[in-house]
Amino acid sequence: MPSRRHQIAVLVVRAARLKHAFSSEASLAKSIAKSRPRDAKRRRVPRYVTKRCNVTTTSSPGFPIVILTPRAPSRGTMVFSHGGAYIGELQSIHWRFCAWVATTLNLTVHVPLYPLAPEHTWRETIPPLTTYCEQLVSRGQVVLAGDSAGGGLTLAVARRLVDAGHSPTAVVLISPWLDATADDAEVHAAAATDPLLSVPGLLVAGAMWAGTDDPADPNISPLKGNLSGLPPTMVLTGTRDLLNVDAHRFTAAATAASVDVTMVNEPGLLHDFPLFPIPEGAKARAQIGDFITARFDAAS
Repeated sequence: MPSRRHQIAVLVVRAARLKHAFSSEASLAKSIAKSRPRDAKRRRVPRYVTKRCNVTTTSSPGFPIVILTPRAPSRGTMVFSHGGAYIGELQSIHWRFCAWVATTLNLTVHVPLYPLAPEHTWRETIPPLTTYCEQLVSRGQVVLAGDSAGGGLTLAVARRLVDAGHSPTAVVLISPWLDATADDAEVHAAAATDPLLSVPGLLVAGAMWAGTDDPADPNISPLKGNLSGLPPTMVLTGTRDLLNVDAHRFTAAATAASVDVTMVNEPGLLHDFPLFPIPEGAKARAQIGDFITARFDAAS
């Protein structure tokens, strides 16, 4: 049964009316316009992160990437792509998760501040980010990770890296959004109990990220692409999340393609629960740490 703190988190999400923002094209457009004046502040690295990590920034891909380096010797690298339906900036839960990875797992964390839709599309992010990740892979062990839309971005980049012969060590997908077309009836059914997301807004956001391309393109909906050859992958999902359907479809398809998949499926938990300051989130983060450590050790 979900904890009391999880129940409070659901109430906070409901009070923020985030689901309403995804209820229609008009509501989403209004939400984007409201958030843009706050975006610069959200991109700034919070003080609680700078106090715990060494922070630098590079713009070599054509957009900023913040690098959090642990003060203890680094054991490897994580590239973490944040969620936000491709239209929203990082939130505090993203920064806190990245700081946790750097300080608890002693990994150097690269956080792409990629350009957002609708002003920009996947074409301005995925190719240059792939090239950037190729350089990291050539220097050592790298795990690609992302939540929600960042999970879709992560899987699309992983696919390109594998095809180019530069496979990362592992992939971690947190409540991933892997199909921008939402063409599964189960997704619509699951939306009824999701306190955060709605299908109409996701469809619009996916089309914005696609630009002039088909949202079914595997760069935008990587669940529709080739999954064979992917590195060991961990998927974390809760059943009170309409994207739980994507997680199950990916796990089934990837397993059929002989990918080593570890799935964490938590009954009654909301979207992105591993990032929340709740008992279930702490447990999930520990599982992520164990997964990464095991894969790095195996690859050594």
